[in-house]
Amino acid sequence: MDLYYLEKGNMLYQEKHYTKAIEEYEQALKINPTSAEAIFKLGLCYLSEGVYQIAIAYFSRLLELVPNSASALYNRSIANLSLLFFHKALEDVEAALDLQPKNPQMLLHRAIVNYALKNYAAACDDYYYIMQLKTNLTLAAIQGYEATRRKIQECEQSIKLCNKILRHAPLNNDEKVEFLIRRAQLKTCIGLYGEAIQDYDSALQITPPFFDADNKRLMLHNKLKAQIEKLQAQER
Repeated sequence: MDLYYLEKGNMLYQEKHYTKAIEEYEQALKINPTSAEAIFKLGLCYLSEGVYQIAIAYFSRLLELVPNSASALYNRSIANLSLLFFHKALEDVEAALDLQPKNPQMLLHRAIVNYALKNYAAACDDYYYIMQLKTNLTLAAIQGYEATRRKIQECEQSIKLCNKILRHAPLNNDEKVEFLIRRAQLKTCIGLYGEAIQDYDSALQITPPFFDADNKRLMLHNKLKAQIEKLQAQER
């Protein structure tokens, strides 16, 4: 019986009549509360309507039924990105890519999320990989890659400026910490995690351990550990 409402909902969804499609999918869900298709399509309808919190709720509900649903993870990531929940968006898309490692649409989305998080090196890697896949997303990947490379070059220039200031300017302790933190942030953006940790260490030698640098330093250690584990897994 729920199939009737699903088919009506699908037809309306294809025609972009999302509000009417929602009504049909809700009817299908009343008949079959565990209908994965109805739950997923409701999430897509609310996502298309820009009602992101409700979309997230439906994708989360689907993941309770189907934990390995890459589509639910990917679309929840899109909703989280739309709400500017960048870290949640990254967590979801990376989980989706664990299930579908070569999905170009998901790779492109991760690149966009990493760009938003100023993880330019990671974004550049994804854009470059998509370019090698030679799909219909190649042009978008090239444009993203070029824009990200420009950001990396800007970071490199800013790092050089910080280097000059830290070497030659007569700075007090507060000013030195400010430039060390700034340089660490720039290095993090372009994937120089080891060097960024060194800058945070230097800042922590000047400031008390409750300083925010301690948390960022720990975060970078975790990123480095994850990178090493990923490389080791690929070598096996």
